[in-house]
Amino acid sequence: MAHDIFLEHNGILRVRYSGQIGIEERRIVAERVFGSRAYDHISRFLLDYRLATHLASDPETARKTAHYLAERLRGRNARVAWLVTYDHQLAPEVEELAREFGLANRRFREYLPAIAWLQRTDTDDGAEAAEPEVMGLPSATLSPPRRALILAMEACAPFPQLPPLQFAALARILQELLDEGLDEARVQSLAARMVEMVYGLPAPRPAPSSTGRG
Repeated sequence: MAHDIFLEHNGILRVRYSGQIGIEERRIVAERVFGSRAYDHISRFLLDYRLATHLASDPETARKTAHYLAERLRGRNARVAWLVTYDHQLAPEVEELAREFGLANRRFREYLPAIAWLQRTDTDDGAEAAEPEVMGLPSATLSPPRRALILAMEACAPFPQLPPLQFAALARILQELLDEGLDEARVQSLAARMVEMVYGLPAPRPAPSSTGRG
């Protein structure tokens, strides 16, 4: 994992991540940026994940990340923009929890809109942002609700980054199973098996279910 930290001309601190990044790498960078007195005067942050891979996170780590950011930036009238290529590069819980903790934050896929939002002086906390789309699906297609995205992220976490079209298809399948009333634990197990099969690992036969599937 590599990262670059630099000030944009407009006073925005930008952190650009590249390569494979996990929980420990994110913690190190967060402490280097948000725990440093050298950046105490900064209130606008652009966290650029577009060149990074394997950013899947579990809910507890997402909660800790959101709480850490909110505590470190408390009292600065701060804003954080997340720049991503694919939605699964950033756990949606981080956004929601950070906002609940009082930190204005929002995800973007384009650099200029992110900069424009960071430069605004109104009270927009990012909450009015549209639901994220799953990359690889037609724009007119509704994105799977966030629970399906989270289950897909958790299933993919032990492996290298799943190609975006395959991730989009996985999330859509999981949402259909949830909509049909299949137990979430069962959906989670099926998600793990589907990802294992993509990577050529042996997948055990599913156990009988009360719904008659498998």
